[in-house]
Amino acid sequence: MTGGLGIAREAPVPPAKPQHLRPQPTQQAAAKAAVPVVPGNALAACNAAKATANEQFKLGQFGAAVAGYTQAMAQVTSHSEQHPLLILLLNNRALAYTRNGEAKMALADCSQALALCAVYQANGTIELGGAGRVDVADQRAKALQRRAEAHEAGERYQEALADWKELREAARDGRVRQQAVHGVQRCERALGGGGSQPAKARAAAAAAPATADDIASVFASISMASIKGGGTNILNRQTESSAAVAEMRRKEQERLAEDDLRLALTDQVDADLTRWKAGKQHNLRALLSSVHTVLPAFPPIGMHEVLEAAKVKRAYMRTIARLHPDKLDKAADVRTRMVSANVFSALNEAWDAFKAQESM
Repeated sequence: MTGGLGIAREAPVPPAKPQHLRPQPTQQAAAKAAVPVVPGNALAACNAAKATANEQFKLGQFGAAVAGYTQAMAQVTSHSEQHPLLILLLNNRALAYTRNGEAKMALADCSQALALCAVYQANGTIELGGAGRVDVADQRAKALQRRAEAHEAGERYQEALADWKELREAARDGRVRQQAVHGVQRCERALGGGGSQPAKARAAAAAAPATADDIASVFASISMASIKGGGTNILNRQTESSAAVAEMRRKEQERLAEDDLRLALTDQVDADLTRWKAGKQHNLRALLSSVHTVLPAFPPIGMHEVLEAAKVKRAYMRTIARLHPDKLDKAADVRTRMVSANVFSALNEAWDAFKAQESM
């Protein structure tokens, strides 16, 4: 075909059809680690020792609790030093060490727990039958928080800052993430946020005894007008500082009390979740229609609402939106927050399996 000027024009070439209708994965998902076998009698003895240690912890017998968790760990390590149940036991013992004033021992347990979390990171939540379950992401967050606290207590602010930052990115619970944000801020201030001098140098300068010349220079720089006009402000600043310290201590006491309650509820929550997931771990329809059995305040989802794949997706999206750590009711009690975080994780895993089954 030619145009008006006699120049030949080629027919338009249709766009090439895409070779693949579905994007291909760039890399394979990390393989899950095999869980070592530990005899049932050893797991039973481990659970008994752990239950006793939990009771001792609740009574404030932290030294006895440390011994109890150590005894529970020995039942497992005699067969395997890589079993995921050790993650939970190490975290529990680290908390008992912390309450007993043994920060260095707590730090060592947290580091060991984090090393095991790295081994089982791809496993998600590990069901151990009668021995309970281990939510690897949740336990990793606990280990990071407790190690950050141990580093901060020992004035190792650089190491604490690294752990707080990692926790800030990894935490699924909104409150834990907020604690990590505060931890980052504290460590950054301690590392020099208040001036050019290192924190320890500033502390040493503040603690040094004042000389006569220092005192004279201070009084020479203060006028009577500033004393008359600013005396109240000075008192106000001191009052505000005292109030801030009191508030900080109150929040710390609340956090410690919540940690204790979480530990006390762990076995019961694990048992409830194990019953909920029994026989339907990757069955998204069954999990969605039974969420209300572990979270009584959650509106039941009927099986007729999850018959078709599209309906399953809608029910899943609505449920996840309600259970997301950042969307959860701030007034929710500790058990509800613990269960919600685990149900959130379990539904996400089941959703991945559902998408693969339905080729979505």
